Amino acid sequence: EKHLPLSPKFQLNYGLDLVAGRLNSISSTDNFFSRTLKTNSLGAGPSLRFAFKLSKRIHLQTETTLYGRFINKSERVETSGQAPKFSSSNDWDVKLQLPAQLFINIEF
Repeated sequence: EKHLPLSPKFQLNYGLDLVAGRLNSISSTDNFFSRTLKTNSLGAGPSLRFAFKLSKRIHLQTETTLYGRFINKSERVETSGQAPKFSSSNDWDVKLQLPAQLFINIEF
């Protein structure tokens, strides 16, 4: 992450983030129906952070990011008395996250 001082109190930080995710979901009803969904994702993208220095070690900060992700989903559905059904899909996703949170950073 690179730091660009804008003034004695304001700073702009920019860099590259790596993101990964994993989700497992299992749904079932009285041994009649069962569904298992597994989702894995991996991606990267630029990040831009704007900080206001309250003191030398304490900053208020917000950020915006743009992530591109590869997503793999696999699903298994079982119904009583039938063979399990499997499906799988791959997808790309681009997500822009505008500043929506305010962070308090304390440096040690």
